Order: sequence, then structure tokens, then C-alpha cells
Amino acid sequence: MKLFRLLFLIALVGSVSLTATSAARAADASVYVVHGIPGHALAPSLDPALPVDVLVNNSVCLLKGLRFGEVAGPFTIPAGSYDFKISFANTLSPCSNSTVIDASGVAFADGENASVVAYLTAAAAPTAGKFDNNLSATPDGQARVILHHTAAAGAVDIVLNRPFGPTPLKLKLSGVTNGDQAAAYVTTSDPWLFNQTMPSLTIYPSGSRSAVFGPETLYLDPQSAYLLYAVGSPETGTFTVIKKEIKSVGKQ
Repeated sequence: MKLFRLLFLIALVGSVSLTATSAARAADASVYVVHGIPGHALAPSLDPALPVDVLVNNSVCLLKGLRFGEVAGPFTIPAGSYDFKISFANTLSPCSNSTVIDASGVAFADGENASVVAYLTAAAAPTAGKFDNNLSATPDGQARVILHHTAAAGAVDIVLNRPFGPTPLKLKLSGVTNGDQAAAYVTTSDPWLFNQTMPSLTIYPSGSRSAVFGPETLYLDPQSAYLLYAVGSPETGTFTVIKKEIKSVGKQ
């Protein structure tokens, strides 16, 4: 009987510890790292993929050889402040090259979901910054589209267009500046149609009718979030959009 009680107490303590650990993990932040700088936007002689290493807090070589257009993560980290140092990739000794982008004091809150993006300023200077990702539940039958302006360009107008079907769409997000983001809900399907009716994405310099991107069809699922990163430079012909889908964010 004493042995039985001892085993029961051990099991009880173990279950309490597991619960406490799970609760602590639920409060951590989730972080994506996005490489949004094409080599040819900096110089024609550079590798278009521009592989880089990412060092965190001067001690953890988080990413080795991350290439342009890649989205790494999500990484689960405790809330707090972090330093990110980005260098050209070194295959023999990762994270040992000189820092080319230094993003210091990047703060993450409990439960936050965010992207750290290496990108170009409007003046085409390499930089990095944090963007919050809203992954909360969406209305029934809708997706959330979040576009981050991280391209070497001035303010842009973002147009989501679906001219046909029972639920046509013509949505314009105007004057989004470099380093900012804009979001919208988009109905993803029509109950009267067998196939989903997908919108197109087009990006213009603000006030212009000459597109720098698109139109390109967006394939959207309901109750999902889509992180879109406008990157590159119209001047060098490298302007494009990196896409990341986050499925099943839930229904409001």
C-alpha cells in the first residue's frame, strides 16, 4: 500500500509539472524569419539567391545559408528582446562573416506571432525589421490577406480584384509605405459555385496605373491567413511577392 501511494504521488507531481511546462510554452512567441533581399537588387555581380547566415544574441547561429525568398520557422522563443545579426553565408564557418545587417533590441511579447524580415528600404538600403502577424480567427468563409511593403519602392496601392461570380471583389489598399503593412478579409468561395473563385493581386506605385506586380491569382482557403511580402526593386526588375500560408486559424 505504501508503494502504491508513493507511485501515485510521483505520477501526480509529474502531471502538474507537465501542465506548468505546457502553460509556459503557450506564452512563448512564434517567429518567422524571411529573406527578402535579392542579390541582383544590390549588384548585378551578386548571387540572386544571396545566401545569408543569421546569428541571434551573438551566440546562436539560428540559420545557415538562408536564400532569397525563403521563409524559415516558426521558431518558438521565450518573450524578450533579441539581437539579430545577418551576414553573407559562410559554409565552412557559419555566422562568422562580418555583419551586414544588425537588428538590435527586437522585442517579442508573450504569445506574439511575428516575422523578422531582411528587406530593402525605399532607398534600396539593406535593413531588417519585425512585423506582427495577426493570426486570429477569421469570419466564416473568409481568409485574411496581410501584405508587407518591404520592397525598394515608395508608397504603393494594393488591389485585390475578382470581377466575376456572385461575390465580386474590388478592394484597394492605398498608400502603403515601405516598412508598413496592410490587411484585408477576402471571401474565398461562393456557395453557388463548385470551384473557388479566386481574386487577383496587383501592386501599383501610389497614384499610378502602371503595375509593378501582377495581376497574379491568389489561391486562398477559408479560415487561413496569408502573409505576403513585397520585396526586391522595380528599378532592377526584381520586384516580386513572397507568400506564406498559415492554415486553420479558426472561425469567428
